[in-house]
Amino acid sequence: MQIREIKRENFHWIDISDPNAIELGKIAEQYGLDSTTIADCMEPEHLPKYEATEEVTFIILRSFDLSLEKRADTVQKITNKVAMFFSPKFLITIHRTEQSYINEIFDKITNKSMEKIVSTHSVASSIMYQVTNTYEQGLDGVYKIFEIFEQEVFSKSKKISLIQSYLLKRRIDIMGRMLMLMKGPVQALMASAPPHCRLDFKNTKEYLDKVQYLTDLVHDNLNSLLSLQIALASQATNEASFKTGEVMRFLTIVSLFFMPLNFIVGFYGMNFDNLPFLHWRFGYELSFLFMLVVAVLTYFWLRAKKIIK
Repeated sequence: MQIREIKRENFHWIDISDPNAIELGKIAEQYGLDSTTIADCMEPEHLPKYEATEEVTFIILRSFDLSLEKRADTVQKITNKVAMFFSPKFLITIHRTEQSYINEIFDKITNKSMEKIVSTHSVASSIMYQVTNTYEQGLDGVYKIFEIFEQEVFSKSKKISLIQSYLLKRRIDIMGRMLMLMKGPVQALMASAPPHCRLDFKNTKEYLDKVQYLTDLVHDNLNSLLSLQIALASQATNEASFKTGEVMRFLTIVSLFFMPLNFIVGFYGMNFDNLPFLHWRFGYELSFLFMLVVAVLTYFWLRAKKIIK
């Protein structure tokens, strides 16, 4: 566990990275935190939530992981959990891995002069704003991947990857759900925060709405692209089936021509002495002419049945 602190007269921020249950228990005992909220902190896949008592407000947020794997498609793999406990006197942030935006806010407050007034609510609002910003940055990467997929759809030289499009769709779905769930804590704090901090939470709420709108827009575009990919894949399958059907149709027509001819050849291939035309002077020519007539009649019969044009 790593702990760092900022202590001022009316402001105390404790930032905790990668704690275990025992270490969190000591922190909870020291600051009077509820044991159920501590259990929520230890749950890796816990979704965003908001709980408030008379003294302490507890919030769980999930930021977008900008270093995620290419095939990541679950809440735990796509996002990082950040928990916050705060009251007018102290702020405790808990996270499993290093979060660059928390480091930036921490360093910024550390470098501020002592005369600058900093409140726990304003810092919480800044953290929530920056958590939302991770999703906007993530959308930039998603949109670049979306443009590549869009080019592949209309490129005949490349195969259409439905699996990759589906994984990207799942990622967008999770991003949209996390943004929607984070609206609850922001709206609750807009109403309960001190008057001088409510504008900060209002700005965070407006930014959250904007990023969610962009996420929904990319989600709709990706759905349309996925539908187009499926349609093109079905079209390619239908074209292949049509070509196979044309080949089978051609072979069927050829076999219809040769069935009577094969019968005649097989008939004259029997070892009987009294076969027609066998001892005639022009027997070969007459048999060949007979087979030709049969072939011509077969052709006209197929034309009459509209099997061939």
